[in-house]
Amino acid sequence: MTAPRIEPLAGSLAAIDIGTNSIHLAIGRIREGGALEILDREKAAVSLGAGAMRRNRLRAETIDAAVLTLERFRKIAEASRVFDIAALATSAVRESANAEVFLDAAKTRAGVSIEVVSGEEEARLIALAVHRVLPPRTAPILVLDLGGGSLELAVVSPEGEILRVESIPIGVRRLTERFLRHDPPRRREVAALRAFVKRETKGLKKKIGLPAAGSTYGTSGTFAALAALASRKKGPLEKKREPAASIGRPLGPPPVPADHLEQIADQLAGTSRAALVRDLGLDPDRSETIVAGALVVDTLFKKLGLPSFRPSGESLREGILVDRLIGHHAHSTGPERRKSVEQLMTRLGVERLHAEKVTSLVLSIFDQTHALHGLGSAEREWLETAALLHDGGYHIAYEKHHKHSYYLIRHSALPGFEDEELEVVANVARYHRKSAPSEKHANFRALEAHHRTVVTKLSALLRIADGLDRRHRGIVRSVQVRLGTARIRFLIAAAAGADLEIWAATQKADLFEELFRREVRIRLEKPSPS
Repeated sequence: MTAPRIEPLAGSLAAIDIGTNSIHLAIGRIREGGALEILDREKAAVSLGAGAMRRNRLRAETIDAAVLTLERFRKIAEASRVFDIAALATSAVRESANAEVFLDAAKTRAGVSIEVVSGEEEARLIALAVHRVLPPRTAPILVLDLGGGSLELAVVSPEGEILRVESIPIGVRRLTERFLRHDPPRRREVAALRAFVKRETKGLKKKIGLPAAGSTYGTSGTFAALAALASRKKGPLEKKREPAASIGRPLGPPPVPADHLEQIADQLAGTSRAALVRDLGLDPDRSETIVAGALVVDTLFKKLGLPSFRPSGESLREGILVDRLIGHHAHSTGPERRKSVEQLMTRLGVERLHAEKVTSLVLSIFDQTHALHGLGSAEREWLETAALLHDGGYHIAYEKHHKHSYYLIRHSALPGFEDEELEVVANVARYHRKSAPSEKHANFRALEAHHRTVVTKLSALLRIADGLDRRHRGIVRSVQVRLGTARIRFLIAAAAGADLEIWAATQKADLFEELFRREVRIRLEKPSPS
């Protein structure tokens, strides 16, 4: 296939999800009224995680296959006249020691720049997509995505606020390769896998704060296959979806009771892969990991006391489209909090183009450096708010405007924010320039020890992002972060003449270097091949 199946439309975006078990493409656009329409879908069964989860290295043959797939997807996207391609890689790539080999090959050979996202960001994006298709609700929901390398969990409020996100390395490819060595697996292998899942999810119920009377939604092929088995439907368990669809429809499949899961898991664990394909209609690729998937889901539901789940067809690629086309700002914070920030930006006369560009860059840096800072969704929102308001002090004067920003934010009484949250946000904004956080400063010294650490980490990121928009012209379009043990490279995609932005960001990277003990190198990304 070399072109989409329906007429390409203006304003469309291509989203590529580079997972552990497969690579997906979705092309979407925003219709009148704000609905997201999916124009085209493609899938390639390229398993980057095969043989790589235990060695932490991507195999050369799978890198080549993935690059060829990305080149094909890029051509499909270009034929659709998309305005951009957003390619995100998850567990297999972010954990591989040779990830840069793949990322460089994707850029130079396929013409696709890839952003490696944290498990928490992956959970957030998936939750955005799932919540968007639901009818109005009165209780929070739990969203589960079981991939090849990890399990992502997100708790979402009825208004769409992401309350909690977690990522746990218990993906189906990872556990299959580690525990299930025989076909069908032996009892001791099954027992060992279940015991491992229990250990990895210890304390999870308390940590995520399960929604009272809320529903659980499971995304990914594993949940779809389990739902099909539970319904006793005949025929293939994984049918291709129609190419054109709209996000905004209610989810139709009935809930799957948790008490069915143990029976299904036992049945699958006692069946050979050939029989799973022949007798149960499973896709051959799915048959390789479905046993681990069933065991993980059953063990997890018992551990958390979940009564049932509904399968959801939405996934990371739809989340990318929602986030990039509609904007993550409308989804990442509650309506009251977001509205109060918008109102304060207006009152202070904040230069929105600069504020939103810095916010976009710093959140991208935050997501790509999770392995360094280890912060979660709450801290991400504080960073977002601080980035949007960091230049609010111009309302008083340019001189010492960072200090004025601190004062204005701290005493703004933003509806929806607690006092301690405002104190953190105000401090992050205050340290976007000039001196680094110091206990010599009364505002910083007054923070709790944990919040002093958070402010220092977030300030280090914000300073670099602010430097990348030094002239307030949006010259830097995006940033890719390559993590190394001694050095971190920031590769920026930008229009010509970004030397001043690179210089400014490098000058402001001193706190980042000191805090994370890594040298920072910032350079312009190589242009895409024609």
